[in-house]
Amino acid sequence: MPFLLRAFGLESYGVFLLAGSFSGYLGLLDLGVGTSLVKYVAEQSAERDDAAMSRTISTAYVFYLCVGALAALTLVSLAYWGVDLLSIPAASIHLARTLFFVGAVAALVSWPASVATYVLAGLQQYETTARVRVGIVIAAAVGTTATIMGGWGPVALLIISSAIGLLGSAVCVLVSLRALPNVTVSLGMASWSTFRRILRFSRLVFFIQMFGMLFATQTDRLVLGAFIGPAAIALYEAAGKLQTLIQQLAVLVGSAVVPTASDLRARGKEDTLRELFLRGTKYAVIAVCPVAVTLIVLARPLLVAWLGPDFTSVTLGAQIFLSFWLLNANTTVAGSILVGIERLRFVLWYTIALGATNALLSIFLVQRIGLLGVIVGTVVPYYLGFPVYLWFVLRTLGVPARLWWSRVFWTCYPLLAVPALISGLCVWSRPNMGLYETAAVAAASVGSYWFLAFRLALTRGERADAHSLLRRFTARTDLLQA
Repeated sequence: MPFLLRAFGLESYGVFLLAGSFSGYLGLLDLGVGTSLVKYVAEQSAERDDAAMSRTISTAYVFYLCVGALAALTLVSLAYWGVDLLSIPAASIHLARTLFFVGAVAALVSWPASVATYVLAGLQQYETTARVRVGIVIAAAVGTTATIMGGWGPVALLIISSAIGLLGSAVCVLVSLRALPNVTVSLGMASWSTFRRILRFSRLVFFIQMFGMLFATQTDRLVLGAFIGPAAIALYEAAGKLQTLIQQLAVLVGSAVVPTASDLRARGKEDTLRELFLRGTKYAVIAVCPVAVTLIVLARPLLVAWLGPDFTSVTLGAQIFLSFWLLNANTTVAGSILVGIERLRFVLWYTIALGATNALLSIFLVQRIGLLGVIVGTVVPYYLGFPVYLWFVLRTLGVPARLWWSRVFWTCYPLLAVPALISGLCVWSRPNMGLYETAAVAAASVGSYWFLAFRLALTRGERADAHSLLRRFTARTDLLQA
């Protein structure tokens, strides 16, 4: 981000992000079909029903061909008529239109190509998709470096990024074809009855995704673009990236919970399901909260060392943005469990309430306190909704509130004083730390919490599990090296 800011300038970088936000919204055209495709491919693969899988994949492919065309048409329309509705300076309008045109071309191909990724997920070939993603990240880093060094600009970066993504999708297509030699994908095998069956499962997923999008950073960017301008989006991105770091860590903790919860509920193991919630939530808090606390305290020196003194104005916004993860860490595993046991209606209505409140508050506050108003409008709904969410989870799983207080809150939260104290003393003694010095303080702060949590927050059995997991990981690493 700091290199792109220097290469593109604050305004052009903001336009680049704004165009990406519109493309992010077009992800709603998926209608949850991708999730359904993963489910049905997994079931039909287990049943070895190649004919049914051929109809399912072909139907999804035709659907995504139509979605790609619709997405491209939408982006072209935005290029011609939508740009004038945003607070984009006249000098940047041509750039915005060109970015939308490039996005339209990419959408035509990327949507139908994405079918292969869902198919591989349904076949549980996670290592293959992970390798592809690693390759995409490395190639994107090389492409970004070339763009900066060559002075090619935002349009070139979007073209390179789109080409890399399409190349990754092509690899997934080849792997999926090899994995399913007896499956045929053709336009003629698509059927309306198969599509209706897919939609029956995907509709709730779609509504959750749709209203969840209102709580995502795309909405904040659009509100800033409409009321302030692209430069404010670039400033917002600094706070948003720190929040995204925490979000990725939280998602990692709960990534394997959905199938486990589904299996436990199907086998009637309610006690184990409750234990999954309590232990999983404790692990999520241990993983997420010390990082959030450390980044809150180190926000100012980190932003200055990372992006420069112009970004000190975003310090308070970044701290507010990060703060809601101190509560939201408790919802990561709980949310995956609710999906796994098919309590989607509550998740849907909760997401609707969050998204609507976020949009209304952000529009109201941005006109009064500027960029900070968008961040406050995003965070406040989570603070208000957390008690309701936790109450519902505890009631649904039959977990007494006192167990959450004793096994999660009082076990994990008092220890957060340690990273707060370490990083706070360092900021007080060295307010102008460099990037590497700030990183070292952050590592010491978070590491001290994790050491204490391992000794004090985990039970003897949990520590034994951690040692066993480490031994298995070490043994596999040695095997791979050999």
